[in-house]
Amino acid sequence: MTATVRRLRSDEWAAWRSLRLRALEDAPDAFENTLQRESALSEAIWRERTVALAGSADRAMFVAEQRGELVGCSGIFCDPAGAPNVISVWVAPEARRRGLAGALLHACTEFCRAAGKPAVRLHVAEGNEAAGSLYRRHGFVETGRTATLNRDPPVVEREMELRLA
Repeated sequence: MTATVRRLRSDEWAAWRSLRLRALEDAPDAFENTLQRESALSEAIWRERTVALAGSADRAMFVAEQRGELVGCSGIFCDPAGAPNVISVWVAPEARRRGLAGALLHACTEFCRAAGKPAVRLHVAEGNEAAGSLYRRHGFVETGRTATLNRDPPVVEREMELRLA
């Protein structure tokens, strides 16, 4: 079954919340936030986040939709210095191995390319070889920089970058 990759719409807060919580439950070490923290957020916050992801020039969330259900996501946001960062790449287990993660990642890089950004970065948790392999196949290379997520135990992430220009 073919899925469609598109930008999250501003009225899809409930579907976005459901997908995001499912991703956090499935792959807790792959994300900065936790299932416990995000499941406690109010409807108003989810609505606000969704509107920001759907209509902002410096951030976006792309989703994969299959048979009317969201089955994957990948986002982009610009940090305070204006550098774009890919975030929240995830595909539901039943939709994996069909090229959706690559299509979602491509949507993010094209968003950055259209905005005239020279490069895009992302972070991948050490030990997450499936994600690292995906990113390398799409041209990302390790920068040598790392970051540590404050978890118990801490999660070390490696930075990767793709030059767009």
